[in-house]
Amino acid sequence: MNLNTNLPTDTLSSSWDEGTTKAAILDFVRRVTTESSPDYAPPSERIATFDNDGTLWCKQPNFVQGFFLLDRIKTIAAEQPDLGNSDGDLAMLQYTAAGAGARLALLLHHDDAEREYAYDRDFHLSPLREALEEVPKLNGGHIVSMKQDFKQVFP
Repeated sequence: MNLNTNLPTDTLSSSWDEGTTKAAILDFVRRVTTESSPDYAPPSERIATFDNDGTLWCKQPNFVQGFFLLDRIKTIAAEQPDLGNSDGDLAMLQYTAAGAGARLALLLHHDDAEREYAYDRDFHLSPLREALEEVPKLNGGHIVSMKQDFKQVFP
């Protein structure tokens, strides 16, 4: 994803509530796209990474990738006994935050049972025991609350 200097703020305005997370996103994009900023990154060096499950796709009532996983697990389980993926996004966010330059590491917290689903530390498929505590400590780390940060969950 190429982060343009003209960020369509109306996109964030229509789906996000005002708050520290939205402000952090807008500030980050402004800093890395403004040529006079010490955090400026040329377009060819701008990288945005999105974790599909739970971020771009709903995890409930079933993971979108669930059927694929069930098919593949038979093949790889013997080779990888440590297949469990609790707090699986933490390593990706730690890697993202560890590099040089401006960083933004967002962990989506599904905490809105009314508009989507609420799950975290006790969720049986992928509990967030460590990530909820560790991500805010990362360079550019923020917890995104669906309940507090999103105006609309499913447009």
